[in-house]
Amino acid sequence: MNNWDCWGLLSSGAPLDEYKLEIKYIVNALPQIKNHMDFANIIKDVFDKAFGEEHSLEDCIKISEAI
Repeated sequence: MNNWDCWGLLSSGAPLDEYKLEIKYIVNALPQIKNHMDFANIIKDVFDKAFGEEHSLEDCIKISEAI
């Protein structure tokens, strides 16, 4: 998630644990994930809610496949 840095917060000097809460939510959802599309949708849902803006599903698919 830090490599993705979807909002550029880390590259702007935010602490390395900036996405800690989002990562926690994603880790807690792992038992529900059956494939990379499930993973992408969970990433999208978590980050959409956390930042109040829509993220591209395509970007979330890319990060889910990379992880």
